[in-house]
Amino acid sequence: MQYITHQIGKIMWFHYFFYFLYNHYGKPKWKEQNIPFFSTVLGIAALQIINFAAVKDFILFHLLNSRNLYFKNDTFIVPTVFIAFNFWYFWHGTRYKHILKQFNNRTKEEKQPYRIVSWIYIVVSILFVILMGYTVRNNIKWW
Repeated sequence: MQYITHQIGKIMWFHYFFYFLYNHYGKPKWKEQNIPFFSTVLGIAALQIINFAAVKDFILFHLLNSRNLYFKNDTFIVPTVFIAFNFWYFWHGTRYKHILKQFNNRTKEEKQPYRIVSWIYIVVSILFVILMGYTVRNNIKWW
């Protein structure tokens, strides 16, 4: 039972992260081009892509000692898969409308832990990809 609760918590954070970015792109300052759904999907996919790149560089460079092992169409296929998956996941059955409704009904105190984790995820993702890029570019091994 605890495993199921833990998995639901992960999905809840992912849903809140969608809500978090959707509200950012749905603010009045973006009204000229109000496309918060697509902007949110692209934002989530961009973070997932940089996470993928950082983990891939970590595995290839630090664990397998290879600097230039890439797939032939890596720069096209990987982003397309992440964007398509996220678009399908949130659009399927209008899941995104249920997510927005669910989190709009919560208080700020209930949303606060999710907001903190969302900011930590964004900052850590960016720092990790910068760190990995720096270590690979300058040939710095961790061990």
